[in-house]
Amino acid sequence: MTTTLYDAVEHWRQELDQIAETSASDGWQAKELLLAQTRHTIGSYRSHILPQLTCRHPYDVILGDEIRQAVDRLDDLRIDLYSSRSADQEVGELLAALQALARVAARFDETLREMSH
Repeated sequence: MTTTLYDAVEHWRQELDQIAETSASDGWQAKELLLAQTRHTIGSYRSHILPQLTCRHPYDVILGDEIRQAVDRLDDLRIDLYSSRSADQEVGELLAALQALARVAARFDETLREMSH
């Protein structure tokens, strides 16, 4: 079975939920949860989500570029999470932005798939 962009985004979101559940049940501190979510997001986007943006359409290029820039910035901030409290807010904002961008990209992809069948 071929993984679609929608599937990749949903898988990432489900894994973030699992990380949050583990965090709650194991008593992690907020910073530990944020760091785990950050590391997981960077890996998922670079390995599974960004490769799904095939740039077949102009919006793929635009969304892909925005997502790539957000992931790169998230990776830069990952190190700062250990030493800077101000990084927490920006990381949270980037995670929310990535979720919104991925949702838009996945909806475009699913719509085009439906139209082509």
